[in-house]
Amino acid sequence: MRLIPRLHAAAALLLWAALVPCAPARAQDGCTGSTVVIGGALKDDNTEVWSRVVQLAGGAGARVAVVATASGDAEAAAAALVQRLQQAGAQAEGLRIAAGSADADDPALAARVARYTGVYFAGGEQARLLDALLPQGRTSAVLTALRQLHCRGGVVAGSSAGAAVLSDAVFRDLPDPLRALKTPQRLAQDGAEVGRGFAFVPAGVIVDQHFVQRGRIGRLLPLMLARRVPLGLGVEENSAAVVRGNRVDVIGARGVLFVDATAARQDGALGAFNVSGVRLAWLESGDGVDLATRQVRIAADKRMQPAPAQREGRAFHADMLGSQVIVKALSQLALGRRAEAVGLAWTALPDAEDPQPQLGFEWTLSAGPATRAHVGRLGDSVTDVMLAVRPVRLAWPPYQPWLPAPTGSAR
Repeated sequence: MRLIPRLHAAAALLLWAALVPCAPARAQDGCTGSTVVIGGALKDDNTEVWSRVVQLAGGAGARVAVVATASGDAEAAAAALVQRLQQAGAQAEGLRIAAGSADADDPALAARVARYTGVYFAGGEQARLLDALLPQGRTSAVLTALRQLHCRGGVVAGSSAGAAVLSDAVFRDLPDPLRALKTPQRLAQDGAEVGRGFAFVPAGVIVDQHFVQRGRIGRLLPLMLARRVPLGLGVEENSAAVVRGNRVDVIGARGVLFVDATAARQDGALGAFNVSGVRLAWLESGDGVDLATRQVRIAADKRMQPAPAQREGRAFHADMLGSQVIVKALSQLALGRRAEAVGLAWTALPDAEDPQPQLGFEWTLSAGPATRAHVGRLGDSVTDVMLAVRPVRLAWPPYQPWLPAPTGSAR
């Protein structure tokens, strides 16, 4: 772990590596189960993900409970998921836990969980699910039973909001990544926006979903630093990260962004969110990562692209948090000859309550000697790209009406 040789006496360069425990991420003690973190928008024809859930629950005939508490129409959501899991070979049934009720403390319902070898959390609003199974932060009887299911080798799966609750620190409700960048102090304590989750992934890891589609690295990074969590898994739509112990396997149509902030640093003198030394890897189906060593695994059928003899110049992206932009920037950087890809996170139409409309953030992706693209038939992976984010002051308003230049004064 790298150390900075000198610290500024007044502003103090906050050293992330000194804040994070040196021990690697650990799986939950004694648990042999798997966790399937699905990035949302899972399509019915994504047999790779549906089949993996059933396989990890025990294969054909496995008993899987569906918990649709997060959904606004829980009954309809549960029925649809039960049907799809049955098509994949499971014996699925709904486990009714109404939002705002005491269902999760019903001893009979908790005892019923012992019959299952898997559970699937539906999407919707994760606050409903958290409040039902973790009322006022207290572990309910059903959640205790689900943890026992996981520890005896069962599978816990969730999609969208059902995936967001699977790490220990979770977003309860914070849809805007730019707001997270502007107010990172709000993420340090539990509240309406961030809270305690179900902890079905190893300690030291935060998961997030709808990740590339919605530019959510802008909210994951501030949360990781605020909570001193070194690793993040940003799961894209119609894709999943399968976590068992410290092993992560990527499956599905798109991929997972692996965020390693073990050696990240912050400069308190800047007075706004900033970070450097973050390592990124974009992983697609067949790839994986070891959370203990931080080493990525690339699918055997992918061909590593040779690094260019020399890199120079920069590419620019007007909105680094736009849909799919960061993965496009990573791919262009790894496959091309540019040394950096630079982009902005900002808005031309800030909320009326925004106290700092001029505050934006410059994102710099840097290719180094270890940066590689791994080209495959179904998609490309990118490894070892470094990320730095710094605050910048925007001209305000960012644009003005175009006025023709004066043609000269009248005589």
